[in-house]
Amino acid sequence: MEPTEDLARLLDLRLAGLWAELFEVPRDKWDPELIGWYLRTAYSQGYADALSYIDRAELRDELQRIDDARPEAA
Repeated sequence: MEPTEDLARLLDLRLAGLWAELFEVPRDKWDPELIGWYLRTAYSQGYADALSYIDRAELRDELQRIDDARPEAA
């Protein structure tokens, strides 16, 4: 796996709660405004997370710890 794909996969784990909330909304209620709100929220959450780290390596290291703690897929 390419390093950028690996990082994207790890970042997706941090947003899992947000996406789970979206999928609780019935599909017939989805519209461009709702989807846009979730996309903006996900972007803002990622941006805020990145700004909270003084050292970029600290974010990478935390994401690696999250990934290492996950059970391997069968």
